[in-house]
Amino acid sequence: MSTPREFIEDIKSRYLRSDEDVLDSLMGAIDRLQKAFPRYGSFLMEFIQNADDAKSQSLKIEIVENTIKDI
Repeated sequence: MSTPREFIEDIKSRYLRSDEDVLDSLMGAIDRLQKAFPRYGSFLMEFIQNADDAKSQSLKIEIVENTIKDI
């Protein structure tokens, strides 16, 4: 049995090798996100609401070239 770190490293290395299982998993995750947040940008509102619910002191989201970075 692998450690959590080894498990994550294995996923990372398979992703970097474009392992078919990892790509299928990523596509499944994207499909679920699109179904959960059908309106463009609605997931950003969810992040903001989650931060508010957690009583966060700050939240910074940067959008660069249609890519979202969590900072």
